[in-house]
Amino acid sequence: MSSDLAIRFEGVGKEYHVGAASTGGRFSYQSLGERLTGALRNPLRAAAGALRRPDQDSFWALKNVSFDVRRGDVVGVIGRNGAGKSTLLKILSQITRPTEGQIEVRGRVGSLLEVGTGFHPELTGQENIFLNGAILGMTQREVRAKFDEIVAFSEVERFLATPVKHYSSGMYTRLAFAVAAHLDPEILVVDEVLSVGDAAFQKKCLGKMQDVASSGRTVLFVSHNMAAVKQLCTQGVVLERGAVALSSSSADAIDWYRRMSELPDQGERFVQIESSDATACIESVQISDGDGRAICQTGESAVISIRCELRKRLLDPGFVVSIATLEGIELLRLSNQPISGVACPFNQGHVNVELRLPMLALTAGMYRLSVGVTMPNLGFVIPPTEAFTFEVHDSNYYQSGTRLDQSKGYLLANHRWAFDQPGEALVADD
Repeated sequence: MSSDLAIRFEGVGKEYHVGAASTGGRFSYQSLGERLTGALRNPLRAAAGALRRPDQDSFWALKNVSFDVRRGDVVGVIGRNGAGKSTLLKILSQITRPTEGQIEVRGRVGSLLEVGTGFHPELTGQENIFLNGAILGMTQREVRAKFDEIVAFSEVERFLATPVKHYSSGMYTRLAFAVAAHLDPEILVVDEVLSVGDAAFQKKCLGKMQDVASSGRTVLFVSHNMAAVKQLCTQGVVLERGAVALSSSSADAIDWYRRMSELPDQGERFVQIESSDATACIESVQISDGDGRAICQTGESAVISIRCELRKRLLDPGFVVSIATLEGIELLRLSNQPISGVACPFNQGHVNVELRLPMLALTAGMYRLSVGVTMPNLGFVIPPTEAFTFEVHDSNYYQSGTRLDQSKGYLLANHRWAFDQPGEALVADD
């Protein structure tokens, strides 16, 4: 590998197997404990079973992925949900191995993937900081030199002696990002960190990412936020169905991704978005007009329908709907929790959630619809996750004959203009 390269992917593929050995036409799953117990009870059967390949379906999350990353490049990895972005970063971070191909890496790799990846829940915040430093190959002296910066950034100083299993999702995220960004790995791998936390934390993260990018370190950054990718990244890689669709400048990659996303995708979408604590799963999302048609128009009513499975009784879950531009700029975020004002219990089972908008105040164009679930004192158990893109059609809302599209802004508003000149008053309704 050339000396100016930090990372090289060569024909990398990752295959996953779905299902397990079937019995009587049904698929069964055995835990590690059950398999060990069965092996002790009947070692001959266990040995025979190990030699027999189970009936399994398989799919390739990545296939024949090849591209290079130069030292000091900040690379945005973009693509739709399920394109293979997170799998790529997990392989790079050695969380999982590729099924085929190889990756060459020069330098220490620091990762921030799912919230708290690499943290031990039984260890305190302070102990986890030193644990992550050791994983990166840093000495205790090197970690101590960065310790105060990490604590100040994460804002969890009061809870450093508390096991992180007691942290809220926000505290977990702040500490995880602070550790990954401040321990100075030569290569930093970040997956969707800017989609978690409140607006102030996201702004703080973006500022730190800019500092990291300008310091000459190599960064791989996965995000659906095209504005952040454009701001931070010099290069871009677009993944589509597990393969590299484009490897070029970040501007070219964003343009490609936008064209790829500008496909009308209305109607019900089956999504299977699991919560981090396995208590809830969003199964489908749909957007329609007030009459149930899968079409949206500027200024007309709209209904967003969510079908969710609750796996236990939940006291007061918050269902969150977010609408953003294709670049990832959030225009609207709504939740049922601030509206109700009282705790509302939901029993175990399926729940159908409807958000009704008397007026869809968006100009014509393509938008992203994301959904999430929060729990009191825990924050997001399902961070806002993109369900699909949808199109809003022009409806001559202002009765002016002028098409209102995104070139004239994104939002509509009922309003009235008034003009005043000496000796004459003019009023114009819009």
